[in-house]
Amino acid sequence: MKKATIQLMALIAIVAMAVACGSDPEPTTTTDAGTTAADGAVDAASDATTTNADPGCTSADDQAFNKLLTDDKAKGGAMATAVSNCTLKKGCLGKADADAKKNCIRDCLLEDALLKDNKVSSNCAACYGTYKGFCGADKCITDCAADPSSAGCSKCLETNCDPDFSKCVSGK
Repeated sequence: MKKATIQLMALIAIVAMAVACGSDPEPTTTTDAGTTAADGAVDAASDATTTNADPGCTSADDQAFNKLLTDDKAKGGAMATAVSNCTLKKGCLGKADADAKKNCIRDCLLEDALLKDNKVSSNCAACYGTYKGFCGADKCITDCAADPSSAGCSKCLETNCDPDFSKCVSGK
């Protein structure tokens, strides 16, 4: 039981470090559209300020949110906690496949007050869920389990998760 507790604590630290090591994406603009359901149907009646048809964090609200996380360490910490909670405590890692895990983390993040208050899009939440939550848990557990603040853990996150996170948030 102690080993499982230590591994869980290490995973929480990994997720927190992954979020804290976020990037400041290039500003871009986009037009907002409705959400896309799993069956491919577009819900044009959805709140156009919280979703967009383009990938990443390209809407004005998403860009403002990323700047907020960069400028306000408390908000960055709150986001790290949200990603950690969604990744580890909502049962998302127990889902059947990688896409189901990523979608679960994204959907959980969209329920968080920090993201709701800042009108973060589903696509932007997916970047955080995929590259800050899922990737850290999937790719770096071995390097980070013993010491989440180790150079090996940081290098693993930087190598395996941060480049794709940066691409995702910039919409590239």
